[in-house]
Amino acid sequence: GYESQTANVGKITNKGIELEISGKVINTKDFNLDATANIASNRTRVTKLDPTVSMYQFSSLENGLQVVAIQGDKLGEIYDYGYKRDTKGNKIIGSDGLPEKTDSQEVLGCIQPDFTGSFGLNANYKGIFLSALFTFQKGGDIYSFTEASAANVGVAKCTVDRSDRVVKGVLENGSTNTTSISAQKYWQNGVTSEQFIYDASYLKLGELTVGYDFPKAELRQLTHNIFNSFKVSLFGSNLLYLVKHTPGTTPDGSAMSSNIFSQAVDFSPVPNTRTFGVSLNLGF
Repeated sequence: GYESQTANVGKITNKGIELEISGKVINTKDFNLDATANIASNRTRVTKLDPTVSMYQFSSLENGLQVVAIQGDKLGEIYDYGYKRDTKGNKIIGSDGLPEKTDSQEVLGCIQPDFTGSFGLNANYKGIFLSALFTFQKGGDIYSFTEASAANVGVAKCTVDRSDRVVKGVLENGSTNTTSISAQKYWQNGVTSEQFIYDASYLKLGELTVGYDFPKAELRQLTHNIFNSFKVSLFGSNLLYLVKHTPGTTPDGSAMSSNIFSQAVDFSPVPNTRTFGVSLNLGF
């Protein structure tokens, strides 16, 4: 007589490796340079699903895009309609001039990156110090709901060209498409979720600090031994992306939460905020 039940319907395996190296690159009387780097790679695979479950859906958007688990595949695959293509990879265009979508949903990407990591530098020259931390990710995919929504109403950067266009592709018979359509028709009726799947790789300057550490002997003499140390610095965090592939939004700060579905979707997030400040440290 029950209406629903909660069950463990799958099994996953995790295999990964993490490496870290640190040390002194330069060590002289006046100048020191230390470096630290780490890199990690993890693979999560769906090894088993209940026989009654052919594909487990974590969640979905109103447009049909899903994040799923398929037995034998990597966990967190992005699943929806893509573009129909011929054997040479050309988009197949219909008689109306619009690209045709696949007959069924398919895997368009996966949230899992190839590897992630960071590297940091700490330098000091006669009391002037600098530290920097870079973070990075290679691989992984993200669906930009933000960009898809903006393109649909014509406010995305990719819709700046308002002129009519002939979509590059071939007809079912293999001939080149020559049918012209309006920009509005294309962006509102001719794109699939595949259009808005982006490489989530990035390289970011996460933190930067520059400052000066006053010599202790001189400081004690000037302050009559009141202060043992005095350090002043300027710092900033979340400063800039040196490499990224998402349009406007950030690949590492776009998730609604930490669950699997949210990691796959850039869902109109609040933009990341840069932080700047001044730090004064006095030691007595």
